[in-house]
Amino acid sequence: KFSNLCGTVYKQGNVIFTPDGNTLLSPVGNKITAFDLANHTSVTLPIENHYNIAQIAISPDGNLLISIDVTGRAVLINFRRRILLNTFNFKARPRCIQFCPNNKYVAIGAGKQLLIYKKPSLTKEFRPFVLKKRIVSHTDDITSLTWSSDSNFIVSGSKDCHVQINPVKKLNMKGIMKVNLMGHRAKIMGVFFPDGENMYTIAHDCVLLHWVQQEYADEEDEKAKRKTRRGKWVMKARHFCSEKTGAWIKVRCASYNHSSKLLTVGFSNGQFGLYELPAFTHLQTLSVSEKGISTCAVSPSGDWLAFGSSAFGQLLVWEWQAETYVMKQQGHFYDMNTIAYSPDGLLIASGGDDSKVKLWNTRTGFCFVTFSEHNSAISAVQFSPRVGHQVVFSASLDGTVRAFDLIRYRNFRIFTAPTPVQFGSLAVDQSGDIVCAGTVDTYEIFVWSVQTGKLLEVLAGHEGPVSGLAFSSSLPYLASSSWDRTCRLWDVYEGKKAREKLELSSDVLAVAMRPDGKELCTSSLDGSLTFWDVENATITATIEGRNDIAAGRLASEARSLKNNSARKHFTSISYSADGTCLLAGGKSKWVCLYNIEQRILLRKFQISRNLSLDGILDTIHSKKLTEAGNEATLHTDYLSDEEGELQRDREFSALPGAKRGGSAGQRNLAPMARTSSVQFSPTGRSWAAAGTEGLLIYTLDETLLFDPIDLDIDITPGTVLSTLSRGSYLRALIMSFKLNEKPLIRQVFEGIPHDEVQLVVRQIPTVHLRRTLEFIGHYMEDTPHVEFALVWCMHIYNFHGHVLRDGPLDMVAALRNVMKNVQRLSDDIAKICDENSYTLQYFSAVSALKNTGDDDGVEEGEINLDDDEDMRMGDNDDGMDGHDEELGDEEGWNTIPAMWGSDAEGDDQEEEEVPLTRIKKSARHTTGATRAPASIPVPSEDAPSTTTHEADKKGRDKSKGKGKGKVNTTAKSKASTESDDHSGEEDASANEDEVVEKASTSSSSTKKAATTRSSRTTKATAAATATKAKTAAPVVVEEPSPVPSPVPTPTPRKSKRISTKELTSLAPSALPTEPDTPSRHTRAASSAGSASSSSSTSSTKKHKTK
Repeated sequence: KFSNLCGTVYKQGNVIFTPDGNTLLSPVGNKITAFDLANHTSVTLPIENHYNIAQIAISPDGNLLISIDVTGRAVLINFRRRILLNTFNFKARPRCIQFCPNNKYVAIGAGKQLLIYKKPSLTKEFRPFVLKKRIVSHTDDITSLTWSSDSNFIVSGSKDCHVQINPVKKLNMKGIMKVNLMGHRAKIMGVFFPDGENMYTIAHDCVLLHWVQQEYADEEDEKAKRKTRRGKWVMKARHFCSEKTGAWIKVRCASYNHSSKLLTVGFSNGQFGLYELPAFTHLQTLSVSEKGISTCAVSPSGDWLAFGSSAFGQLLVWEWQAETYVMKQQGHFYDMNTIAYSPDGLLIASGGDDSKVKLWNTRTGFCFVTFSEHNSAISAVQFSPRVGHQVVFSASLDGTVRAFDLIRYRNFRIFTAPTPVQFGSLAVDQSGDIVCAGTVDTYEIFVWSVQTGKLLEVLAGHEGPVSGLAFSSSLPYLASSSWDRTCRLWDVYEGKKAREKLELSSDVLAVAMRPDGKELCTSSLDGSLTFWDVENATITATIEGRNDIAAGRLASEARSLKNNSARKHFTSISYSADGTCLLAGGKSKWVCLYNIEQRILLRKFQISRNLSLDGILDTIHSKKLTEAGNEATLHTDYLSDEEGELQRDREFSALPGAKRGGSAGQRNLAPMARTSSVQFSPTGRSWAAAGTEGLLIYTLDETLLFDPIDLDIDITPGTVLSTLSRGSYLRALIMSFKLNEKPLIRQVFEGIPHDEVQLVVRQIPTVHLRRTLEFIGHYMEDTPHVEFALVWCMHIYNFHGHVLRDGPLDMVAALRNVMKNVQRLSDDIAKICDENSYTLQYFSAVSALKNTGDDDGVEEGEINLDDDEDMRMGDNDDGMDGHDEELGDEEGWNTIPAMWGSDAEGDDQEEEEVPLTRIKKSARHTTGATRAPASIPVPSEDAPSTTTHEADKKGRDKSKGKGKGKVNTTAKSKASTESDDHSGEEDASANEDEVVEKASTSSSSTKKAATTRSSRTTKATAAATATKAKTAAPVVVEEPSPVPSPVPTPTPRKSKRISTKELTSLAPSALPTEPDTPSRHTRAASSAGSASSSSSTSSTKKHKTK
């Protein structure tokens, strides 16, 4: 079955984008090829017109496609299902066709008539086209048309240089008549009607006119108002599209995009211009071809521009914002002479008369590399049979054989003969180390070494041009065929002489070796196929195929088909992969497939039904035969405007007196339908033919797969959900695929448990594998369940990897979509991590500090600031092993010195920095000058307790009594400080040491107070008040202190987190303080007059200092 047409990308006509903007439709002869730009694939629709296609149009919904050939015969196609609906004959060649925006009508410009039809339906009807309105107002052929945005008006431009606006409906629009606009001096190439107030027209002479609609003035004719009802159209601006004013630069095509307001113009010199309307701002100018641009189109989004050139067969898509090519394809400029399959069957190499070698991907249909090192026509191409040896060889009439590397895409070997020759055939042995080429002028065979590039042997013996070469895979023989009616077997490894000489009755045109190397087939000029036993040099079978390959009658032939023996032979033959069948083609529209064992014709393939080619019809109608010859060689009605201009240019360029009416040089001869080369794929699933229209690929139909679930008719959303609830996850998923409702598929997909994914994926049929991958690809675009989707992908790759690797091409598109989304998720996560790297480092450092604080919270001499505990105070590490006595909470256990001054006894020593997170306990470790510290109250609610409640109570009882019991060095210092409280400035250092020692020894008291805080809050605050009064006494304030105001007593509050930064930046007055509650020390101080006065003064000075 016909699969794809690869060798040609554009022939003539217009190219269009589908409504979604992802597919480009291009007419290729009498067929239409759809290029999927998103997935980078191409497919040719299996529907043909009778002649070359002139115009195509697709409906706004993308369901209906209309193609019209040069004779006016239209084909109606269901584009989504790719089936033929109906045909219709407009009896005139249309030059423009367009659907209206509301998808109700289709307008066709056929000659001088403007025909408006109702849109055909998607079902087969007896009368698909129903004429709505016929408008005959132009005096010449209509060249362009467009619809208004509301589909009520249609604008047409013609060769008569006029532009007309015609209403479509007469209902509720009485009195509205057509408007005729004149202002151009050349034929109209494009009309554009973006809205009801602006209109643009462009002519062949590069002039663009901007028309606007204005209201009539009061003094103007009232009759004109009643006729138009919409005001008058006036020319607002005139622009010139080309900077060069030469008469030879003309506008060939133009296209306008309503959404982006971009105008694309193609010129006759191969350049295009991009302009923004209505300001007519020039955006880009680029040369895309050496010949003129035949057609152009703009995608619906306005991002892609498509151009086609019929002179070179070029088709390209340009992204104007990024200034890059989305697609750039070109077939062979002249005929394609030879083709060859790669050993894996994925690539096809082709050589043509344009001296170029092209490589085509059989899955995508695109040409991905072109080698243009040759200087003449390519006569043969061949891949290296060696596995993993990615080399292609080509022989040319320029006298060289070249080897191309398919990894680096370069020509790494050039094989030449000692004398200038022309090579017509080529063969490579199974090892890929020996390459042979036969000549058409000296009748010799040259043998080279691929590794060294040196000429090894020159085999001589043929008396005519060498037409074919073939190596045996199992025997050391080289078979060569020649026009001298012989086929010779050579042993290229041992001697120069031919081992065997096989004689035939006519010229040998082609030779082929069976894959096992034990059988040889030759094709002769008499149309027979002869099979030989290579080892015994005997004939095993003969097939007469002259009647099977009989070609149609050419327009220039005077004899009928029965009396003409020309072209009844095979010029190219190829064995199938298993060696049971033989494929043969020649100068005919037929390709024959034979069974060798039974010697019968299995099937005949007609490569084309295009009547624009010569040799398609078997007979010629007698009415077309005149005294001057066939009418088909005389008239030029079927030529396009561009072809007609080229012909007239050739006529005008003829020398005076050299023009002769009716000469053969002025006749239009259509190309002949023929097959220059046929080749079977090594996989045995497809074969290719190099024909007149391009590279034709035929494959076995693998798209029709039987699925038992299609027999179920009771598939509803309710049954799908009930199946899911019963635990039949695979069946529910497949049923949801059949309903094709995305919300339902997503619900079923997310309803499958995580531990059941592996089992479900393992049992998914191959038929639904592509659909599953497509859904996962779209699912990953907006889902938060990234890991769930990745688990599906992992199991699919594990269980169905071989299917994805060797599956059809649509699997590649689904895999590409999944890979794109996975890469996008990876990039997003990487971006987030890069932006928050410092934050993550901070969190890690804080976590490490927290863990360190938790481990060292019970160690001595350290304060840890973390999230769980505001502060922890332990014993110092001065070797005392924690034997210092605890300080009671009445002695100010909840105060921490915030800064350290200098000691009176060590003024000459160096000052030492005390860390914020570590405060030494003993005053002996404080060096340098110290001063009275500012006390920072520390919350003690969360402080841990390291001693029991009984021990704490016992210590307080001893201090309340006689002051005896467990007294440490700190207690003694405290007693000496109290006794010398009024001694003056000389005791300031002792008082400061006392505060230091109190702060350093308060860790034990803090830990004990955590368990009994509720019962001792009043006593602790009283002790803190007394301590503040005593420690603030030595502070000297120079300015007079005002009378202190009574300080309000704050209520107890919960402890607050204090960070290191806050600990150093907050003022002591802003930190939380404990409520001042009278204690026994305060009562004792108030009983003594002098002590009370001293305590009050000290309190006032301390408050002033804060």
